[in-house]
Amino acid sequence: MTRLLTLRWLAASLAFGGVSALGFAPLGWWPVTLIAFAGLMALVADASSLKSAFARGYWFGIGHFVVGL
Repeated sequence: MTRLLTLRWLAASLAFGGVSALGFAPLGWWPVTLIAFAGLMALVADASSLKSAFARGYWFGIGHFVVGL
């Protein structure tokens, strides 16, 4: 069960990160970026430890830069 929850927040962090990159040029869908950052804040607020919160932010960043590049 714990493994499934870990995969769920990891996938959510990657997805929010990837979606947040759509708000930048050339698409410029800036409201999507705001929604993605709100999702990241919800994931971080739900983290059980500082290490887990850091990991969620890290995977958000990975998703953002993979899609952005």
